[in-house]
Parts: sequence; C-alpha cells; structure tokens
Amino acid sequence: MKNIKGSLSFSIYCLAVLWLVMIINQILGLSLNQYGIVPRHISVVNFMGILFAPFIHANFQHLISNSIPLLVLLTALMFYYPKLAKKTIVLSILFGGILLWLFGREASHIGASGLIFSLIGFLIFNVFFRRDWKSLLVSLIVFFFYGGTILGIFPGSPHISWEGHLFGFLVGITLAFVFRKQDAKWFPYYIYPLIAGFFIKSQLHIEYVFQNILHLL
Repeated sequence: MKNIKGSLSFSIYCLAVLWLVMIINQILGLSLNQYGIVPRHISVVNFMGILFAPFIHANFQHLISNSIPLLVLLTALMFYYPKLAKKTIVLSILFGGILLWLFGREASHIGASGLIFSLIGFLIFNVFFRRDWKSLLVSLIVFFFYGGTILGIFPGSPHISWEGHLFGFLVGITLAFVFRKQDAKWFPYYIYPLIAGFFIKSQLHIEYVFQNILHLL
C-alpha cells in the first residue's frame, strides 16, 4: 500500500508542476510557448526548450489531454520500476528533445506528449527485453489501455507534434533495452507466442488501428 501511495503521490506532484506552470503562464501572460523546441534553431532559449518544452502546454485543453495518461503511466512506472523511474523520465525528456531538435519539423514543439509516448514504449516493450512476469503484466495492461495511442507516431494534424511522439516512443523502447538486465527474472521463450496472441486478439485496439489507418489514407 505504501508503494502505491508513494507512486501516486509522485505522479500527482509531477502533474502539479505542469498545472502550476500553466496557471502562472496564463495569469502573468509570460508567453512561455517561446521556450518550445524549434528544430535546428541555435539559441540559448531553444536549447532550454529541449528540457523545458514538456512542462509547457498551449492551453488548458492541451494540458488536460496529457494529464490523465501522465498520471496513469507515471504511477505505473514508479510503482513497478521505482529504481528506474526518475532516470527514465529524465533521459526520455533529454534524448526525445534532442532527436526532435535534430529531425523535427520547422515549428515550435511543446507539451508532455513526447514523454507520454516514451513511457508507453518503455512499459510495453520491457517484456521483450527483460522477459520477467512483472514486465509481462505491465505490458499487457498498458497495451490494453494505450495500444491504440501508438498511431500518434504517424503524421496527422499539422498542429500535433507526431515527430515528438515518434522520437519519444523510440527513446522509450531504447531505454527498455538499456535497462533490461536490472531486476529481471527471465521467463522461457515459449511465452512469446502467448504475448503476441494477446496483442493480435485485442479486438478493441485492432479495430481502432484499422479505422485510423483508413482515416489517414
């Protein structure tokens, strides 16, 4: 019970920081959007954006849409991987921001969605690299609730930073690989077909994926 409360408290604290930044920005009119990531622009402000862009949101609707996934994913990360949680968050922000700065579109990229996708990638793909029962459980749960969200790594609305989603997702998978040997309890390879079967037979997400692919085409 302590771990659950501690994990939830950590997530709420992180969200409180985002909401505090948003409220201060709105009240004082600070125009913090200028601290977003503008790819390949060289300036002190832009480099600061690599670290601070996830804390900045365009409006309350933008922040609200990111708050629930962050609450769930940060709590899961902190609860199941307490030793990896903080460095996974920091490295996700840092390397996701650097990749976005190097390869993203010419636009100002803000918001915590890149971190969300990194957490999704990390929590889902851990099972393939670590092969322990805890990672299997977490992977199945996260995929069930957020598997359809992965479509966000593909181009869509010009107002959505799909590159941030993509690079965050890739960084999350990479971190899952890098940290794969920490606290791992291996299960046999024959479990993989069962995992694949769950993913394939998850009708809700399969239908959602095909509908959105047709929409994108």
